[in-house]
Parts: sequence; structure tokens; C-alpha cells
Amino acid sequence: MLKVLLVDDEPWVLRGLRGFFASMEDRYSVVGEAANGRDALAAAQEKEPDIVISDIRMPDMDGLEFVAALREQGMKAKVIMLSGYAEFEYARQALRLDVENYLLKPLDRRELREALEKIEAEMEKETAKDLGE
Repeated sequence: MLKVLLVDDEPWVLRGLRGFFASMEDRYSVVGEAANGRDALAAAQEKEPDIVISDIRMPDMDGLEFVAALREQGMKAKVIMLSGYAEFEYARQALRLDVENYLLKPLDRRELREALEKIEAEMEKETAKDLGE
């Protein structure tokens, strides 16, 4: 079971993500939620999620700063960045931080499912490589 941390300052987005993952609770466990990057960083340190789904624009600490702090602390969580903005600069900054995917709001459930499947496949390859298979 993969641990997921949800990060967004809009309550309706968190509700939607929570509902999305409730339908797949055999594969994913939502271990925490946060409304800004500062709270998300604390939650990530405590819960050690496998996957983080984070908004890019939030108060206190935005998603890019949050992911940069994750990386600085050596956390290897796979990150899917969400944005209501189709601005190339945001996407470019996210790629520099080794974000797995950049999805636009309103969120397409199919795209999110595909992004998660890609992450799962990548994690399986990494595990096999670590085991010397």
C-alpha cells in the first residue's frame, strides 16, 4: 500500500482528491492533508509518504518551495504537482525539482490515474533494481 500526502489550500480540491483515493483504498492510503507547504513539510517528515500531490500556489510556502525543501531533506517521495495555471515557467521549475507530473486544474481523474500508474511502475523498477533483479 502506497502512502499519499494531499496538499492544497482549496478545501474542495482536498475533498475531491480524498474521494478519488477512497475508491482505491486497496492500493493507496491517504496519510495526511495540508493547506500550505509549511504544514505539508511537517506532515511529510512525520508520515514519510511515497507520493505527494501538491498544489503549486499556496499561502505561506508554495508548492515549489515545499518540494525543494523535501528534496533538500533527502525525501524521495514521488510528486505530482497541480496547478490552475498553464504557465511554462511553473512547469519548468517543477521539472527541475524532479516532479513526476504536472497536472492542470480542474483535475481530470483519468490523467491523475495514469500519473499514479506511471509512478507505481517506476517504483517497481526501482525496487527491482535495488534488489538486484
